[in-house]
Amino acid sequence: MVKVSLKSGFFLFWPFLFFSGTLFALPQKAPDFDLQSPQGKLSLNQLRGQVVLIFFGFTACPDVCPISLSTISRVFHQMEEEEQQKSKALFITLDPERDKVEMMQEYTGFFHSNILSLIHISEPTRPLYISYAVFCWKK
Repeated sequence: MVKVSLKSGFFLFWPFLFFSGTLFALPQKAPDFDLQSPQGKLSLNQLRGQVVLIFFGFTACPDVCPISLSTISRVFHQMEEEEQQKSKALFITLDPERDKVEMMQEYTGFFHSNILSLIHISEPTRPLYISYAVFCWKK
């Protein structure tokens, strides 16, 4: 007979009480894209076989973006070298009019070299955002 008190049950489920994000019942295939990086064009298909985190933001973001990029950086720093080689974070700008590729590379360079900065320059960005359920507008 196993006896579990409410107090010990709380600690068993404690990490799950603070989950922040979206939980998908069935994984969905991420839509491909062609974006401009400091090294040239990059498509999601080029990263096939790697773990890829996609983050949408902008360099003039005062608080959420730097905090999120710091969190991503901290995760990369906790990974083994072999794990780092198999993973990337993509920082895709929500403000392509202001954010330029070189400026974004400098910005993401403050956090971690596995965070790649990407900008959509050849076509309208709205279809890319919609395909990833990202909704944004300028004030």
